[in-house]
Amino acid sequence: MSPEKVTLPLADGGTITLVGLAGGGVQKEGCDGGTIRAVKYLPGSRTLWFPRTDVAGAGVDLAPPLSEALAAFLNGHSVSHNLPHPPSTTPLPASPRGRASPEPPASPLSPAGGRKAGDGGFREKSGGGAKVGVGDVVLVKDQWYRVVKEMSCWNRYELEAGGGHRVWRDGKALEPAPRVSLGWDPRMVAHGESEGPAPDILTLPERPDRCRCLWEHLEAEGIVEQCARVEGRVADKDEILAFHTPAHFERVMARDPAAVDDPTNAATTPLTEGTPIAARVAVGCVIDVTTRVLATGRPGVAIVRPPGHHAERDRGMGFCLFNNVALAAMAALRANAGVSRVLVLDWDIHHGNGIQQAFYGNPAVLYISLHVRAGGNFYPGTGMLSEVGDGKGAGFNVNIPWREPGVGDKEYQLAFDAVVLPVARGFNPDLVLVSAGFDAAAGDPLGMCNVSADGFARMARQLLGLARGRVVFALEGGYSIDALCACASAVLLAVLAHLPAGGGGAGGDEPPALSSRAASFSSTLNSTTAPGGGGGGGSPRSPVSPAGSGGPPAGDAYAGMPASSPAVLVDVCRVLLPYWPCLEASIPGLEELEKRLKRDEDVALLVARRQMFDG
Repeated sequence: MSPEKVTLPLADGGTITLVGLAGGGVQKEGCDGGTIRAVKYLPGSRTLWFPRTDVAGAGVDLAPPLSEALAAFLNGHSVSHNLPHPPSTTPLPASPRGRASPEPPASPLSPAGGRKAGDGGFREKSGGGAKVGVGDVVLVKDQWYRVVKEMSCWNRYELEAGGGHRVWRDGKALEPAPRVSLGWDPRMVAHGESEGPAPDILTLPERPDRCRCLWEHLEAEGIVEQCARVEGRVADKDEILAFHTPAHFERVMARDPAAVDDPTNAATTPLTEGTPIAARVAVGCVIDVTTRVLATGRPGVAIVRPPGHHAERDRGMGFCLFNNVALAAMAALRANAGVSRVLVLDWDIHHGNGIQQAFYGNPAVLYISLHVRAGGNFYPGTGMLSEVGDGKGAGFNVNIPWREPGVGDKEYQLAFDAVVLPVARGFNPDLVLVSAGFDAAAGDPLGMCNVSADGFARMARQLLGLARGRVVFALEGGYSIDALCACASAVLLAVLAHLPAGGGGAGGDEPPALSSRAASFSSTLNSTTAPGGGGGGGSPRSPVSPAGSGGPPAGDAYAGMPASSPAVLVDVCRVLLPYWPCLEASIPGLEELEKRLKRDEDVALLVARRQMFDG
């Protein structure tokens, strides 16, 4: 049974008294005190947060950490304060435009429950001024809202929820929600920097300028200042050994060329003086961004190199040394952070053989990869659609192997609607990790495909509808700096604009019914047209994607797509059908689309032949 009153010491020497009242009534304790209702408590934190308070400040610092039992006592009770002076007014971390925002809870993934001073962790600029302003995201009664209008004379703000619902709230009761996490550390640039007679770094695809130029671009566009900076951290050896062998770890630390056990890649992944630290910082950065995403309920982006999705247990390959995303997924599953199912979505144009190896028999991780395979002639040659997992993990490895380069927005959107989203919703992940390579972008010298910045942003928006917005995008490939900057910034803007339906990383709205979504695909795919002429080069608006997720198609949404693309998806659905019955509804529409596109191709071939003979 909960005690009726608990008094706790504060860091500033005062006390705070927790009073349990039947029916949640209000209690006064003399002229020095007032009563605070609806306490916001973050487990493991040293601070009580008040959505509404009669005293200065938004929170009070406790001397000891609170226990889970005390957290349960707080739930539904009012709290009264009896302080010799106002609560501690230590500056809070700043939100965009310099306003105060709640500090994130202690890291659930770190071994000690938090970061030591000086070893990285979370960094947010200090500031002051008004608590909230137009454009800020706030959390009210477990619902995310964006501030859309301010009535300054009354200190009231109009808030809009994700579904369009609007309410007015007193500005004194509002605090900006934690910001989107953005991970980066300049130490990662040191990997591959020339040390004399080394390969010409400027000609290598995975070169230091990739991330350096991207970060400078994000700063110039004003995107960095809208995010909460997560500094890099040198990952612990034990964190890396969760997947990799001790021998591989030591080879990377010693800069042994055998660490890259791949003849086609040894010359393009120089192990320079900065490589060991850069590789460990990349792992630590993705883990720490994941930590903050789980703590705040808001998404995050990690700009890291070297990339990781090709790195296998005992070797690096494909520019990769340690498997950043796989290690972050393992850390999340190990931690007591409410994560039992992780979706890893890999949209890099090359198959993530290392991630597949890491979770091939693990039903707690659903791995979905969209990649070009070209009959095994496209690097690394793995990722056949028949590779569905092993043992208890059978059905949890989903490969969507395009038969040839050149795929673009239409193919990716079709794959999302027909396969990715139905399977992901059926899996119902607690966390989504995206191996966000941008080498499928138009203009990339290695990918040779045609996905646009808008296409990547659209995929990001759809993924943000999963796991109550707890989504991490970790950089993998992308070797055209112009395309990388354009596509990565488009994804970050989509992340910043996202407003989850539910609050705080817990609760929230359930996704739409899987059966109705899949059924709508079959019934509407064949009639997805809009007024206008030509196939157009823009991205199609999917027949089953959320309203407003893309622009309207010009003419037939899938005109010009090779018939082989829906054919691949039909094969994927048939292979996965024993594990994911929801895919049965996608097959008829895909087959009809394949026939229609094949007819178009036959007609175009006949016309071309006739023109050749007439000429």
